[in-house]
Amino acid sequence: MEKELFYSPDEKIAFLVTGYAGSGYVNDTIKRMRECAKRFKAAVGTDKNLRMLEVTKSSRYKYMQVYWTDGINKAPKGAFVIGGGEYKWTMMEWLQK
Repeated sequence: MEKELFYSPDEKIAFLVTGYAGSGYVNDTIKRMRECAKRFKAAVGTDKNLRMLEVTKSSRYKYMQVYWTDGINKAPKGAFVIGGGEYKWTMMEWLQK
């Protein structure tokens, strides 16, 4: 189970917070991105339309990388589901809180 794997049912988005961006060396960055993409695919079951963003506004996730995709119809196994019930978080709201 990925402890930083989340699912937004209203948006049908699965996302994985992978940690800080890294050293800045191109080869290291490419290697890290490939490893994170593999982790994402293993956790979610697909890497179709996989996107990455770096969080710039957040008390918890600032400067961390997030891999995400949309069109996911159900929560991946072990994902923390945001939204639903009285709390309707979007991915960006969750990341920027």
